Amino acid sequence: MFRKVRPRSVRTPAVRKLVRDKVRKNPVRSIQGMAKDFNISTRSMAWIVKEDLGLKCYKFREVQLLSDVNKRRRYEKCLILRKRLTGSTHSSIVFSDEKIFTVEMPYNRQNSGILAPDQKSTSSSIRTIKRTQKSLSIMVWGLLPLIVGHLWCSLAKG
Repeated sequence: MFRKVRPRSVRTPAVRKLVRDKVRKNPVRSIQGMAKDFNISTRSMAWIVKEDLGLKCYKFREVQLLSDVNKRRRYEKCLILRKRLTGSTHSSIVFSDEKIFTVEMPYNRQNSGILAPDQKSTSSSIRTIKRTQKSLSIMVWGLLPLIVGHLWCSLAKG
């Protein structure tokens, strides 16, 4: 009796189990890197991850690293500024702004991802890349007179 289909040599249940275990331990993995580890082609690894295990590659989210104290202080300053702008004195207020260019962890939005069946199955601590304000940086500063008469304050619930 002859076989109609050649037996699988790479996408075997044993390889699928090894890949599943490796992704469960650390979901921040690239398909190309895992293919190199298992010594199989990148396309075969992509088939295992996407078709056999049902995983997708999700992007990281960048968020500002703020403590509860920082959030409360920002909200209080916003309320004070809102009180100052309720009268007609807002035309004499000049706003300053600065931009901080930081040197932080290398992160490429297009090459970095998380392997997971859906976005909600991974914890937010894995999905986010936190940025701090105390890293090596250079600051650019500028002034801008207030043009818009309305200012909205909101406290982001984190």
